[in-house]
Amino acid sequence: MGAVTPSATKTYNLGSLNLTIATFANTTDSGDTWDSNIPDIVKVWANQTDAATTQAAIGCGATNSSDSITIYLGADDSAVDVFVLHGGGY
Repeated sequence: MGAVTPSATKTYNLGSLNLTIATFANTTDSGDTWDSNIPDIVKVWANQTDAATTQAAIGCGATNSSDSITIYLGADDSAVDVFVLHGGGY
């Protein structure tokens, strides 16, 4: 568990909200945190982007606490995209 930084971010305008997609490398571990500095977060979710090696390694999620996003993975050393739906001020 440690601090991680995305290799890329992209933000899309969805009317009154924005969607930021942050891409993390295949070195991301379950419990890693990203200090996003994104205000007005409405919802976060994650999608594993590399192939899981076992059934137990499938699955990922994310939670937000005060703009700090924690990533949860079925297996460490996974690549993941984190989706952040938020207000328009970022």
